[in-house]
Amino acid sequence: MDLDRAPSPAPASAAAGADTSSTLAATLRGAMHVAFLVLPTVGALRAITAEGVQVLLASLVAAAIAAIYLVGSRRALTRGAAGRSAHTDLLLPSPAWVLVLSAAWMASTFVSAAFVWVAFPLFFLVLFVLGRVVGPLALTAVALWAVVSPLLAHERSSLGMGRSSARWSARPSP
Repeated sequence: MDLDRAPSPAPASAAAGADTSSTLAATLRGAMHVAFLVLPTVGALRAITAEGVQVLLASLVAAAIAAIYLVGSRRALTRGAAGRSAHTDLLLPSPAWVLVLSAAWMASTFVSAAFVWVAFPLFFLVLFVLGRVVGPLALTAVALWAVVSPLLAHERSSLGMGRSSARWSARPSP
């Protein structure tokens, strides 16, 4: 074997940077998977206990959000390298899927304001999947909906996770 023709190894810092990027992307994917399963469940439990939403309705809404997320995530995995962003190591699903998921989340807030918490992982999806122009616009829309939807429903009890609704509505007397 000719040593002059042997490829030189990549610098250690470049390899370390790629490993860090892959680790960060894997961590973010894992966190989003957990969030899209936990937050709809927490929303359903909160809707049932704090707002008196029927168990079946709250459960169906949570299951619908989780199912839509799982289907899109699974499709991104099956697309493999073709679904990878040029800027991140994320396997990105289609923009249409993100819009369907966003619409399902928005509809869920009509059932209960407790589902508003799903907005947090949705922020990451709209930013990564919808691009540099549409992503920030969609993020703004999701953030506005997260703030406005409970107010439209006149619901404040689901927003105070650690406080009772009586404390929120009670006003001190002069």
